[in-house]
Amino acid sequence: MNLGGLTNPNSHPQTVEILEDGDLVVHIEMPEENCQKKWVWLSQGNQPGVFTTKHSTVYIAETDYDTYAILYAETPHQKVLHLNAREPEASDEARGRFNHLATTLGLPIDRTIYLTKVGSCPQ
Repeated sequence: MNLGGLTNPNSHPQTVEILEDGDLVVHIEMPEENCQKKWVWLSQGNQPGVFTTKHSTVYIAETDYDTYAILYAETPHQKVLHLNAREPEASDEARGRFNHLATTLGLPIDRTIYLTKVGSCPQ
């Protein structure tokens, strides 16, 4: 997928589900690939808000519990900040908090991709 010169295979609409045991499942849609779906299971770590997979650690960096959650993921090769919102468009306040956190972490906000503009798959 090419988004303004930025190629990022992880730039797909996502839904995060909390399981009864506290683990997370990330549902990923790939509109440009015939709406293929992928699931990523994140195991709850030893600290609240920390989850792991085989190759990454995911932190709940910030949330208001009602409208948005900002997730920070680290792998050996990249650092990614995700803004997940309950509505199709994140609020200006949530986007502002996201940009502030990205700047604090040294991540370039000029490479922000808003996934609601990428496309979606039929339900």
